[in-house]
Amino acid sequence: MKTLFVALSSSYVHTLLAPRYLAENSPLPVEIYETNVNVSLEKNLSFIINKQPDVIAFSCYIFNISYIKTLIPLIRKNLPNAKIILGGYEAAFDAENLISFCDFILKGEGDFAFGNLLSLIAENKIQSPKILDSGTVKELDLIKSPYTDEYLSLCKNNKIIYMETCRGCPFSCAYCMSANTLGVRSFSLGRIFSDIEKVMSFSPKLVKFVDRTFNYNMRRAEKILTFLIDRYSSTETRFHFEMAPELFDEKLFETISRAKKGLFQFEIGVQSYKKQTLEAVNRKANTEVIDKNLARLVSLSNVHIHVDLIAGLPCETKTDFLSGFDRLFSVKPDCLQAGFLKILKGSALSERAEGFVTEDKPPYEVVSTPSMTAEDLVFLKKTVRMLDTYYNSGRFSESINFLTDFLPPHEIFSGLAEEYEKTELKSGAFSAVAQCDLLFDYGKKILSEEDAKKLETFIYEDFISAGNVRRWHRFLARR
Repeated sequence: MKTLFVALSSSYVHTLLAPRYLAENSPLPVEIYETNVNVSLEKNLSFIINKQPDVIAFSCYIFNISYIKTLIPLIRKNLPNAKIILGGYEAAFDAENLISFCDFILKGEGDFAFGNLLSLIAENKIQSPKILDSGTVKELDLIKSPYTDEYLSLCKNNKIIYMETCRGCPFSCAYCMSANTLGVRSFSLGRIFSDIEKVMSFSPKLVKFVDRTFNYNMRRAEKILTFLIDRYSSTETRFHFEMAPELFDEKLFETISRAKKGLFQFEIGVQSYKKQTLEAVNRKANTEVIDKNLARLVSLSNVHIHVDLIAGLPCETKTDFLSGFDRLFSVKPDCLQAGFLKILKGSALSERAEGFVTEDKPPYEVVSTPSMTAEDLVFLKKTVRMLDTYYNSGRFSESINFLTDFLPPHEIFSGLAEEYEKTELKSGAFSAVAQCDLLFDYGKKILSEEDAKKLETFIYEDFISAGNVRRWHRFLARR
């Protein structure tokens, strides 16, 4: 029996770890086809048809479920006898609706259940359609390592390699699919170190740890970070972790301070500063501790700090969000990502989302909430675009830093958004020169003539520092 696992990532650089777990732990051979949703349906369909598989499997997430639902009917027409298996969050929490698209849906952790299902199909001992619940795996070390040569060789094409050292999360955030139900289960340190050594033998550029809260156990995190510092500081690999901002202590800070600059990058979810909002989503947080720890991390200067806020959470108004935005911006992280709430199927929030209006299709992003109008959210999206262009890009750090002496951060980016709306750039490319022009035009409106000249110099210096070989024409014309 020939089984093809179609690993549909969100873009070229991303990869899927789940198919490797399932394939490696299956008693029957499984071929993995690594592709992404930006590849044409025709190309992916052609590959699948040419393989003539008996079984086709997909892991379903918000970034690929629409593509999969379009692809499956085409597969059915060309391979009517092939069995189709779906798994992943989007399949598990919408199984009753999706079962008509496929033969089998696997809910839960399929590390062993997937292979068992393949055996039953091969022996003709199971009839479709059927929804199966595999539950969870308690002893993670029993699962064979997914870090095969096939998977790790993808890093040669500059793809991201994902690593998992634990499953579950100690927190119960109502908007998250990893909300605590069974606590956290960890692979042993021996298994983790062995997997890291295998991954690093392929010299990946970026390794992202998918653990929802890597530092849930600070001593465990300290040991893993120490292992990476001691062994891989001479490499060009970067390691990415999701960290809880409250869970740092002096020993963990001391360990992090030893890392060479650029070895680690931390993604830290603050999400909101409003107490009522945090309580509404079951998120226990001490915001004073969060600010203190973030400031300490930023002051170390050796770790790339990426912080997250979510717009559209319960009880939070536009004013509340912008207040939190300014508070977090004042810490000066390397990147401040302002995302928008997605009400995911199966999340606790989906059960009590009265008054929330969301998109009908994935990723189910909120359009309006009981405390934020659609206009509020559109305003914030425009503001966030300017944040990404002028701050998160790192190309205008001196210019933005100068402007924050005159205005709160959110007013700068919303002002830039307003200036952008007045231009014809909305329908064209926003080049580096156009970005400089827009920033200077905005600055002239809010600054004195003397300060506008200072801004012009900062813009020009940022323009050159960002690697632009051309001159900013406006600056040179004045000289």
